[in-house]
Amino acid sequence: MKLNDKRRKSLTAKRTIKIFIESLCSLMMEKPFEKVTVSDICEVAMIPRATFYNYFEDKYDLLETYCQEFVKKPGLTPPQGNSSDFSVQALSKILAVVDEEHEFLQRIVELNAHGIVFQQMKIAMEQEAMNLYNEGELPPAPLPRDLDAQLTASMIIAICQWWLENYNDYSSQDVMAFFTNMIAAMRQS
Repeated sequence: MKLNDKRRKSLTAKRTIKIFIESLCSLMMEKPFEKVTVSDICEVAMIPRATFYNYFEDKYDLLETYCQEFVKKPGLTPPQGNSSDFSVQALSKILAVVDEEHEFLQRIVELNAHGIVFQQMKIAMEQEAMNLYNEGELPPAPLPRDLDAQLTASMIIAICQWWLENYNDYSSQDVMAFFTNMIAAMRQS
């Protein structure tokens, strides 16, 4: 994002960013992200393109901002136990957000099944885990930190994507049970 931290926190900037994100989300309900243009986003937002470029490099920068905000929504916090406890707690919190926004996210899965949207969410989740590691808030993992962050993010995004594709067949409790059973099986081997 082009704005520095101080400018990004101003009320005007927050409102403008929110409008751009809402416009992007609205468009992603209609067509794949790859087919959305900056002109489309600005038209829906009713904000000039020049303003868009004051805030973002391109539509990918806007998507990255959306994904970072999405990952921060559940308020991922450090676990009391080990790094696999973080995976379980993070998945639980993210599933709650996915459950709330399942209609929108299911549409994103339909239109962007293997596209950049979920890749960006995975990257944002990896960054959030690495931030927790770097701040000393996550206990040491049996793997290198970056690998643990990548594996955790990949598992959580894959599980969320699968659940959205099978949303009517399984509850969030079912998905959590699958995940905790998988973690338990991995610990035993």
